[in-house]
Amino acid sequence: MNIKPVLIAGKKIGKTIGPIALEVFLYILKKKEREKEERERAQRETKK
Repeated sequence: MNIKPVLIAGKKIGKTIGPIALEVFLYILKKKEREKEERERAQRETKK
């Protein structure tokens, strides 16, 4: 996933709804990325 356009969009969102909402948005984004990586890792380990 390319994060650069997301960050640019995030900055635009941040200006309209504020820094707190931006923090939450980025936190959720990171959490989803982590969950995806964990699922992929689990799938690789079950294939072994």
